[in-house]
Amino acid sequence: MILQPSDCDRLVAALPDNAQTVLPLHFILVGRAEAYVDSPDNPRNMAVRTDTVNSMVFADGEDMQILEGLLGEAGPAGMTWFPDRLAPHVQALTDSAYGTVLRRAEHLQRSTSTAPPIPATPGFEVRRLTADDLHLAQGAPERIQWVTHGWGDWQRLLTDGIVVAALAGSNVAALAVTFGMSRQYADIAVATAPAFQNRGLCTACAATLMPQIMQTGRRPVWTVDVSNKPSCRVSDKLGFETHFRAVSFSRDS
Repeated sequence: MILQPSDCDRLVAALPDNAQTVLPLHFILVGRAEAYVDSPDNPRNMAVRTDTVNSMVFADGEDMQILEGLLGEAGPAGMTWFPDRLAPHVQALTDSAYGTVLRRAEHLQRSTSTAPPIPATPGFEVRRLTADDLHLAQGAPERIQWVTHGWGDWQRLLTDGIVVAALAGSNVAALAVTFGMSRQYADIAVATAPAFQNRGLCTACAATLMPQIMQTGRRPVWTVDVSNKPSCRVSDKLGFETHFRAVSFSRDS
C-alpha cells in the first residue's frame, strides 16, 4: 500500500537509521518520496520512490511476492536499488517490469566516525557556503548542478543541508554537499567542474565538510559505484570503511 503523508512519521520511527537507510529516510523526511510498504509500523517489505529528476526506487524485503507487488505499485524508475543479498531474486523481476535486460551495477555505502586532515589547496578558497552565497552556487557549471537533486534546489540545500565549495575567485571549482540526511547519518556527494579536475579539490571539500557533519551529531556516509575508481580512492583517503553493499538495476544510458 502507498502511505499517506500522515503515516510517514510512523514509518520513519520504525525504520533503522544506518548507512543503508540514510537516502530513503532522507527523501521521506524532506517530503520528496512516495513510500509503499506492507506495514508502516513494522515494515518488512518496502519500496521508496523518489521525486527527483531521475527517479530512484530504494527497495528491501523479506517476501519476494509482497515486494514484487510493492514495486509494481511504485512503477519503473530510472534506477532501482536493492541490498546485494536480494540481487539473485530481483534481476528477473526488474527486467520484467521494464521489458528489457537492465544494466546491473554494484555499490558500496561507507561511513566513518573520524575527520581526516584537510589538504592544502593553493590558489583556491575552500569554505562552507551560506544562503548569502546562493548566487555563487546557482552560477556553478551545469555539469555539477546535479548535487542539488537530494533537496530539489540550491536554496533548500543551503538552508537545510551543508555545502562546501572550492572557489577560484567567484567561480565554483568543486563541491562537497550533504546529498541526503537522516537523523544520524549524512550522505556526501562531490563534484568537480571539468576545468578543475585532478587537483584534489573534491578531497579538500569533503574533508572540510566531514567535521561539520559530525558537529550536527551525524556520521558521514560515502555512497559509490564500485566501478568509479577515483571516488573509491578518495573515500579510502578520507578514512571511509564499507558497511553496506547494494546493487542497482537501470537502463543503459
